[in-house]
Amino acid sequence: MILCGYTGGYTELGGGEKFLQKIRNDVKYERITPATYKRTGKVSRTKQCDIKPDDVGITGKYLLNEILKRFRNNQYRNNAAAIIVMDDTDCKLKDKQKKYKNAVNAFEAEIKKINPDIQLIFFLADPEIEMWFYYDATNIFNNNIPLIKELNKLYADYKKSGWKYDSSKDSCLKKYSESFEDILKKHEINYSKKSDGSDYLRKASPAMIANQDNEIGKAAAILKGVTPLQLMR
Repeated sequence: MILCGYTGGYTELGGGEKFLQKIRNDVKYERITPATYKRTGKVSRTKQCDIKPDDVGITGKYLLNEILKRFRNNQYRNNAAAIIVMDDTDCKLKDKQKKYKNAVNAFEAEIKKINPDIQLIFFLADPEIEMWFYYDATNIFNNNIPLIKELNKLYADYKKSGWKYDSSKDSCLKKYSESFEDILKKHEINYSKKSDGSDYLRKASPAMIANQDNEIGKAAAILKGVTPLQLMR
């Protein structure tokens, strides 16, 4: 059993488990956050699990606190092999005060008090999940060369000036996702985090993303390394 705490967005909620299954599909992934309304009857895929209002947009240290709170009351807290945290960094790793890193350290310490043997695995999209879509753009956008050229330019420009933390917003100074969406619209591609975002995440290749983001490669290696004995606890 591996417990999963997703940021409060439809992209991760709708596509996160499928993404993880591409890394390892011989385990059961149990979501502990965000909480959802589970609708009955015949409804569209995007309406099947609506995020409860209190969990919409939850991220950063607030997500860690919510995972910890729910883990304390979770029936699998003593025998889960790992907890996966999937979140956007929103440039918090660029914060010189290291508030987010300190929150991660405190989170790990509290989790280990409850279950000393559990693995903590962080899949952090830096700065936002849309960057993962760029890393695998050839696959996700069916080798749309004009689009990919513009996304390449956006990436180069963003690396120069956009990857900066704004303490007043506790987020990036410049939102990568907004520029990403503008480019897609220019190429007549509609983009909704609620539907298209989750489709893109389900389609994305973890290996391609790991080639561009070493931290994702490390997280995938930890997930692959969880032993059958740990999973059987």
